[in-house]
Amino acid sequence: MRKNFAALILILIVLTGCTRITEIDSKSFVTAIGLDKGENYNLRFTFVFTTPSKETGTSAKKKDETIIIEAPSLYSAIEQINNFKSQSIVLTHTQTLIFSEELAKEGLKDHIYMLVRSNHFRPNTYVCITDKSSMEFLEKINPVQTYHLEKYFQLLFNKMTSGKKGDLYLYDSYFRMLGAGGATVLPYCAINEVSLKDSDKDKSKTDEAPTEEESEGETLPSEFASNTDDFAINITAGHTISKSDNVSEIQGMAVIKDGKLVSVMGRSEAMGLQMITNSMPASYITLSNPYRPEKMITCYITTAKNTKVKVECDTFPKILIDVRLEGDFIEVGEEDIFIENPHLFEKYFESKAKEMITAFLQKTIELDCDICAFSETAKSCFATTDAWENYNWKEKYSTSEIDISVNLTMRTYGELSQKERRG
Repeated sequence: MRKNFAALILILIVLTGCTRITEIDSKSFVTAIGLDKGENYNLRFTFVFTTPSKETGTSAKKKDETIIIEAPSLYSAIEQINNFKSQSIVLTHTQTLIFSEELAKEGLKDHIYMLVRSNHFRPNTYVCITDKSSMEFLEKINPVQTYHLEKYFQLLFNKMTSGKKGDLYLYDSYFRMLGAGGATVLPYCAINEVSLKDSDKDKSKTDEAPTEEESEGETLPSEFASNTDDFAINITAGHTISKSDNVSEIQGMAVIKDGKLVSVMGRSEAMGLQMITNSMPASYITLSNPYRPEKMITCYITTAKNTKVKVECDTFPKILIDVRLEGDFIEVGEEDIFIENPHLFEKYFESKAKEMITAFLQKTIELDCDICAFSETAKSCFATTDAWENYNWKEKYSTSEIDISVNLTMRTYGELSQKERRG
């Protein structure tokens, strides 16, 4: 009896088999999608496909494929690609969506709504804006020491934030657009066209004062032309003076208001946002020495505690911000005054940081974009939803009064400096 029962089970297993199984090589996974305005149709899509390889280790070869196609919609484009691509297209592993600046200025809300409603995209898909064409960006991107483009984006975006703020993601970006502030930010990317060899060609011009026309195209304000303070270097992606096999950069942020791109902010402004929203990763920051301008001081800065934000909703909103930071000296002069008097540096750094954050917030007020989500705190001032809606935060934000305090505590001064202090 037992033998007959075992034989029956074996027969059932053989008959049922694995009818729905598919080989991994028969699927083509979309890693990134670029969206631009089309010429013949509304949209032009750039798909980057990754076909997994059975090979591993050093013998594995990169298998990224790029297909560019114009179509009325995303799924129309996929249907057309199916006519000449043998593998099945899988969207559920899409890591990054890249919109061109031109398309973002016209409006992103409808495009992102379509993606959010689809069950093919993950909520944590990254979304970013590129300066010119997403097609050009994806064609020229060349990850170094990274097996696939998917891993490149994952590692790069993970370094941009401490993980406490989710604006980088598809779903979070969409719901922030619908929120009381109606504004959000997205990472800004570009192809770097400023290389070291280009700067060498213009080396003879560096000692000459720029003309008024040349000054208009400067990335940095004229007063910071020779300043090396990190707080003053407010560059965006594409303007780093560097030379690399990979010419793509992600730096700065695109400001989205009511679904449309209204401004692009640079590195220091992004740092101000991160300090306020507790999303700043541990960073090296370099400042000029106020007592010895020719010398630089480098410190390692982290957030000490969550930034405290309080909003008083009177006739005009008053926003009170308390930023808490901790730092270590990394590079400081041997006989520097700050070694013996770290509190002097703390006050100096605090004044610099406060100046930078104030300038950033003033710009958001001028744009009438509550990208720091102060509205979430302001809601607690009202007992009912009707009272909150009648206050009309979107209009009141532009009249806000800002009160900022920055507190830095320096923790260590380097092993050599510690011995000097004991001596």
